[in-house]
Amino acid sequence: MNTAHPSAPAGSSVRSPRSLAPDLARGFMLLLIALAYGALYVPGGFTEIAPPADGSRIDQVVNFLRTTFVHERSYTMFTALFGYGIVMSTGKLIRNGFDQRALRKFLRS
Repeated sequence: MNTAHPSAPAGSSVRSPRSLAPDLARGFMLLLIALAYGALYVPGGFTEIAPPADGSRIDQVVNFLRTTFVHERSYTMFTALFGYGIVMSTGKLIRNGFDQRALRKFLRS
């Protein structure tokens, strides 16, 4: 991916500007994950996941959007990002020469 620029000295490389789209997408998904799991950590034991059935029309719209875009999407995205992180960490350990026993210990912890 490193392409040498014609005016750059020999042996150096110039990279193209980094795109912000992947970082913004990851940040937005992490925000949705935080919204989905945040209610579990509110002081006072608030663990209500299901919205009240007798809310106003605005409450019903907000609860529909929350269920559709936060809960239904972020749980699966959390799983995908978590699995991706484990794969990337495992690959780095293998490249750094970890043996099988150390790798299993890392994955179990």
